[in-house]
Amino acid sequence: MSKMSTDPIRHALNGPTMGTRRKALFRMPPGFDPDRLQADLQAAVTEVNARMSTWRPLSDLMRLNTAAPGVRVDLPVQLMAVLSAASEIGRAGGGAFDIGLGAGTCMRADAWATALMVRGHVEGAAMARRHHLNALFIGPEGVHLCETPVGPLFEVPGRHDHTLIHTDGKPHAA
Repeated sequence: MSKMSTDPIRHALNGPTMGTRRKALFRMPPGFDPDRLQADLQAAVTEVNARMSTWRPLSDLMRLNTAAPGVRVDLPVQLMAVLSAASEIGRAGGGAFDIGLGAGTCMRADAWATALMVRGHVEGAAMARRHHLNALFIGPEGVHLCETPVGPLFEVPGRHDHTLIHTDGKPHAA
């Protein structure tokens, strides 16, 4: 059966962002011009990166992170909304989520993340436990992905030590 000229057309828009790629897949009626949306998507991720990148020393977040204690830092309303929401989530969760870094600096936090990732999910989890870190490891285990949470951040009553997620996307208790 032939398609009608009014059937939605599949679009795939992608582009670089924050050292990786972004992708949007959607369907729109014939005649839709994706160029404007492509530009708007790129502008949005570029703005988020300018506001919240921990890799760009002049991002708004890094200006805040590197300011001396007691120094006033003017921040855009968008970043203040994110920080406020993160703080509220921390309060609502009784401190299970903490907006503060587990390490004194972004560089130190990144060093821990890299060290744990290089070790892999089994050895990295053991290392995180030894150093009393909060970390979530996801790694292969047969045809499943194994999710291994470490630290008090992930201590939830009734939660298994790890969960297997089959390649069909459905969780399976370990």
